[in-house]
Amino acid sequence: MACIVVNEQIVGWIDYDHDRAWLGVEEVNVGYNVFPEHRGHGYASTAVGLLMRHLAEDTTWRVATLLIDADNERSLGVARRTGFELHGIVGRNLFWKRVVGGADD
Repeated sequence: MACIVVNEQIVGWIDYDHDRAWLGVEEVNVGYNVFPEHRGHGYASTAVGLLMRHLAEDTTWRVATLLIDADNERSLGVARRTGFELHGIVGRNLFWKRVVGGADD
C-alpha cells in the first residue's frame, strides 16, 4: 500500500492485490481511496496512472482490474479516465479491466 500525498499531506491511499477469487492468473486488482475532503482534484486518477506505470515497469502483472459500485460516479469516472473497460459484474459491482503496459504507462 502507498499513501497519496499532496503538498506533504496524506489525502488517500492506493494498493493492489492478487488474491481475489474473481482474478485470473495474470490479473491484479487495484484499490484506492481519496479522503472525502480531497475528492474532485484528480488525485485518484493520477495515483491510478502512477500505479499502472509501476505495474508495467516493475512487475510481471499483465492485467489490472477495478471493482466499482455502480452508484459511485466518481470512481466510474476514474476508471474511464485511466483507460479501463467494463467487463461485467462481480457481485453487486461493475468489473473493469485494463492491460498493463498500455500507451499511457
